[in-house]
Amino acid sequence: MQRRHGVFRSITLCMLVLGCAGMAQAQVNTATLTGTVMDPQGLAVRGAKLTITSAGTGAERTVVSDEGGRYKVVGLPPGRYKVSVDGGASFATYENDSVVLTVGEDATLDTRLDLKGVQQTVMVTTETAQIETTKTEVSQTVGEQRIDNLPINGRNYINFTLTNSQVNRDVAPTIGPAPTSGLNFGGQRARSNEVSVDGADAVDNSINGIRATVSQEAVQEFQLILGDYNAEYGRATGGVVNIVTKSGANDIHGDVFGYLRNKAFQARNAFSGQVDPTTGALNPTKQAYTRVQAGVTLGGALKKDKTFYFFSYEDTLREETGFSSIGQGAAGTGPWGMVSVPVPTPGGPINVQLTPSQAASVETLLASGILPFQQLAVSYGLLLGSASSVALNRLDFGAVATNFGLHPGPGANFPVPVTCPVGATVGNIVCPLTPIAPGFNYAYGMVPLPTSYKALNQLRGNFPTTEKTSLWSLRLDQKWDNRNSSFLRVGVSPSLVTGIESTAQNQTFGENSGSRTGVNQSRDLDIVFQHDTILSATGFNEFRAQVARRGLHFGFSELTGGADIGVNIPGFAYFGREPYSTVDRIERRFEFTDHVSLIRGNHTFKMGGDYNLIQLRSGQAQIFELDYGGVVNFGGLATSTVSAGALPDSVKLPSGQTVQLFGTTGLQTYGLGIPTTYIQGIGQSSQPFDNFPIGLFIQDSWRANRHFTVNYGLRYDVEITPLFSPLNAFNAAAEKALGVVEGIPRDYHNVAPRLGIAWDPKGDGKTVIRAGFGLFYDHPLLAIAFDSATADGGRSVQLITAGGASSGCGVLTAASAPPGYPLCGSDVRGNALDGPTNLNGSTIFQGALNALPNMAYLPNQQRFDPLASGSLFANQNYLTAGFPLPIHERTASLPAGGYQLDRSAVAHAKLCGLHRFRLEDL
Repeated sequence: MQRRHGVFRSITLCMLVLGCAGMAQAQVNTATLTGTVMDPQGLAVRGAKLTITSAGTGAERTVVSDEGGRYKVVGLPPGRYKVSVDGGASFATYENDSVVLTVGEDATLDTRLDLKGVQQTVMVTTETAQIETTKTEVSQTVGEQRIDNLPINGRNYINFTLTNSQVNRDVAPTIGPAPTSGLNFGGQRARSNEVSVDGADAVDNSINGIRATVSQEAVQEFQLILGDYNAEYGRATGGVVNIVTKSGANDIHGDVFGYLRNKAFQARNAFSGQVDPTTGALNPTKQAYTRVQAGVTLGGALKKDKTFYFFSYEDTLREETGFSSIGQGAAGTGPWGMVSVPVPTPGGPINVQLTPSQAASVETLLASGILPFQQLAVSYGLLLGSASSVALNRLDFGAVATNFGLHPGPGANFPVPVTCPVGATVGNIVCPLTPIAPGFNYAYGMVPLPTSYKALNQLRGNFPTTEKTSLWSLRLDQKWDNRNSSFLRVGVSPSLVTGIESTAQNQTFGENSGSRTGVNQSRDLDIVFQHDTILSATGFNEFRAQVARRGLHFGFSELTGGADIGVNIPGFAYFGREPYSTVDRIERRFEFTDHVSLIRGNHTFKMGGDYNLIQLRSGQAQIFELDYGGVVNFGGLATSTVSAGALPDSVKLPSGQTVQLFGTTGLQTYGLGIPTTYIQGIGQSSQPFDNFPIGLFIQDSWRANRHFTVNYGLRYDVEITPLFSPLNAFNAAAEKALGVVEGIPRDYHNVAPRLGIAWDPKGDGKTVIRAGFGLFYDHPLLAIAFDSATADGGRSVQLITAGGASSGCGVLTAASAPPGYPLCGSDVRGNALDGPTNLNGSTIFQGALNALPNMAYLPNQQRFDPLASGSLFANQNYLTAGFPLPIHERTASLPAGGYQLDRSAVAHAKLCGLHRFRLEDL
């Protein structure tokens, strides 16, 4: 660590010696105008005076051509200019009032002066298309005309970047509280882009997405840099987007706009439907839809040629409908892809719902005319049919329980009874007083469905989505004198959006129910100040400061079931609490930038840097509650597995025909209450922190001659990322032994050389060959830090276990059980029924867990209290509990022998920060 700090200090000192006395990211919101002044014979005119005047504000810049007739003006705000050239007494004055400069442009305007005669002034009135023969990066500018005139859905103007063939929509799985920028530049991930507004960083550093910006009406233009960008740009390996807002002018100008889309002139979506509460049928229904977007802009001068203002406001109101394909079966089947099959029983036939292949197996066995195969058909059909009924309607026929000597009748129970201590109340189970046989201490008990258990038929149909977002912005520009100017922009953007869908659990959008959606409430505030100083005809300084704050709450749906345990049934439905909720964070950014541009002959030097302090705070006890509501996954299981070997997976009839007894679907295992995996986050581990991104650069643009330009430079980026103290001495020793840290490891070696060339073979600006090379470094998303704190296996954990056989018996044996703890003892074969294997996903999900008080088990919620004080699972209490646990604190189920501390897993968790929440998801 000592050596790394030494490297950091050495590089920083070298950069300062080279001239990086200021702090700036770069000149990202201005333009440059360069060219050559020539006489009628094409010879250079030395000493010509050029005056560049802003058409909107009247601001002037003057420069004198050198001995080669060359001139260069840096730091010009984008816009329309009038260029006047006075070559002296022998030449007529040249005037061009149609020069348009765009953000980031290095435009060339060569002028040829006529001899003064009868005509004293030469006027050029047509708009000049500027050429950039010195540019080496791959870039494009989206101008005001395109922003104003191209159609776009939702008025998200950044999507105009998609008009470039090298930019694509991001198709990575969506995570509700962590949206990306939505754009892939050249195949790079969408969290690797740098976005600035008026030169100030507009990235949400927690997730590397984009903070709220400004109304489309307030955007003058923006530049896309797709690759080979100069040393002035950093903290990105994807693309760079530089947005410039409009400023006021001497003339008053403004806009009032409004857009309305309503249900009355919308077609019905093919997936839109509503469940009939009487019949349960899904009836086609035209969806609700209202979208209103309206706003106003106003700009002008408070004092002509001195003080200007520009105000913008935009409001978006949406009341729309989310669509779901839940329950829609394939052609030739009913809802959920099932068919109805009558199964004979002593009390009369029971119509059950099975898949077509399962139904065919039942019918084949019943038609065999052989009693054992017919009995197998009944047992098979009733088990899977009961599972379907419980899953779809919360109704068990009570038929499976008769095989255990119980006769509960139809009711809201899981189909298969479980073992439980005689006469005890365990979770939701009231165990019978009569044991399985005299002398034993256990019985079979029905497991009532927990309150939070949802009938899938209740999930079908539309769900509401809403939005209320406002974008406020006020910009003031001040020209102090001919050398100094400033602007101040303040933006506020409150937003509330409901019905946000995710695909981070590998589901499609149609598989999400309304309860699986999220609610996002945010408020963005940013204050940007910039002061420009013309040091001399060849020197320019730009200072910028930003204070920004983003407060964000991402919560689970307020619809019915939104707070309940999350259930994933691939191919059927995803419902219950959004796994990535809740998030409550406040991100504050304090940014200071400064850079200097110096022109020395054929060289234009830029040097500077950028300093940020980013504070991550929360007003709640926990910043991020990953899986705190619990997440259970269901998939298909073999028939022999769900029947504990009582039913085979296939049989062979006397005719030689083999009949497959197809296993359960994910829907049916949900009805049986047997998850594939059970996951829950538990514990309090809020870790507020600070992050310090720092960037320094120096670069030179050397125009060797009119044909050849070389842009070269060096950049250094470092982030003083958050590090957390170990929970205890054991963790500290493990981290030291393995050389890992808690938080985000720091890297002090991010030296990035850049080189680009531009060659104009003929010197006429019609053909330019460009090439470039560079090293580019991304910056970490800070969510890695608070995610790792949530799932580090110390203060809080991610519990995961497989399904297994549900049981109401003890999780402890008699040797370690506390007084009064109900136990089952041994079964009729002498096998112990109590033990840690009863602490499995099926038992927890069914509400049947024979829990200890310090587990804070909530049977009717099918989970543990994630924030309970003194929880067995938090603060590594599970290591000192005195008995083994078959639940891994990371992501793997352990053998029946109990919990074993995996030191490498703990260390890896602290290094990578996340377990199930993978970096690839981000």
